[in-house]
Amino acid sequence: MIRLSWDQFHKDCEVLAENIKNSGREYDKLLCITRGGVFVGGLLGHLLSIRNITTIALKLYEFDQQNQVEQLSGPDLPLPGTRMLVVDDMLDSGRTLSYIVDKYGKDYEIDIAVLYDKGNGDLRATFTAQSIPDEWVWFPWEPPIPESEEEAKDAK
Repeated sequence: MIRLSWDQFHKDCEVLAENIKNSGREYDKLLCITRGGVFVGGLLGHLLSIRNITTIALKLYEFDQQNQVEQLSGPDLPLPGTRMLVVDDMLDSGRTLSYIVDKYGKDYEIDIAVLYDKGNGDLRATFTAQSIPDEWVWFPWEPPIPESEEEAKDAK
């Protein structure tokens, strides 16, 4: 299990913001995926001087090998053609990010920024702070760290 501190989270957000700045790309809006993307997006908003931030709440169901994504609440999006940076804490299977690209990619210029990329799946982020091993990640905003990885999965 990878256990992140607030300090490490902040340093990695700064790396992600620098990668975005160095690209020369600018964005009209940040679209943050709840829950972890809200923490990353809030800090990125400060670091990139972007105030137009909204959220989308998605839930991934992994029962019966269906791997379905359900949208629990949606963003108030601007007119089509807007340059939007979709933000999440981690790219794992890529199913939730693929859902957003499929749903909004026809009307919006979309790039993807994730703090950590596990390298699973076919979808690639436009920006990332770093690649990490395919291990369970315990973020500092989550409840106290459980004693075992099994307890961590049960807490989700």
